[in-house]
Amino acid sequence: MTIVQELGHLALAVIQAGAYIFRSRCDISVYLQLYQTRRGELLEESRDHNHKMDGYEWTVYTTWQLSFERLRTHAAQAATFLQNCVYLHHEGISQATFQRAIVNIEVPFVKVPDSLRNAKDVLGLFLSSGVWDTQKLLKILGEIQSYSLIGFDDKAKTYTIHPLVHDWLCATISDGGVTRSSTQCILGMSVGKEHGSEDYLFRRTLLPHIDAALQGGPHTGPNLTVRLGSVYREGGRWKKAEEL
Repeated sequence: MTIVQELGHLALAVIQAGAYIFRSRCDISVYLQLYQTRRGELLEESRDHNHKMDGYEWTVYTTWQLSFERLRTHAAQAATFLQNCVYLHHEGISQATFQRAIVNIEVPFVKVPDSLRNAKDVLGLFLSSGVWDTQKLLKILGEIQSYSLIGFDDKAKTYTIHPLVHDWLCATISDGGVTRSSTQCILGMSVGKEHGSEDYLFRRTLLPHIDAALQGGPHTGPNLTVRLGSVYREGGRWKKAEEL
């Protein structure tokens, strides 16, 4: 894999990588090895250098930090939603996931975990009088797009987060465990018991998102964990299904 591919073809990141290689005189292969284990440090490494190859004063991470802080100031709900997307796969984020989760929002629990409360708060951003409101979702996504923190795939009709933005958000989120757990709950609630062809196709699209959200183990409670396991079972991921 080339450096340009590894950096997701992001121009500013490529410039910073070139500057680091030039200053340190390291081989490209060495840079790739360092990047794969210490990407945060490398993408911030040029912060304190007075003479930069492009004259641009901000690092990649600083640029995103400024954008996110402005988003949080002017659209706090959008910032909250974006942080929950951090624990999904960076591609294929669909409206259907949140819409279907709202349909199944009343999951029976003997004791309601905090993660489920947080998940319901996030889903509540898209409700009007207790009913799904597509316009609210589109407004929030539009606010995030205006800061270039999320993109839209016209062909697949799904949303994407640039891999480097995704990594940066993961590294900087302050309450990662809580947010990851609430994202697991949203995914679990999106898994219904319908057996139409569209339902099976939708659940198949959840596989990469469940993989991403479950890193570190499940924290949803048995009711929702079973639902996540059923998606693995339908996808032929027998070992994963058994573990859940």
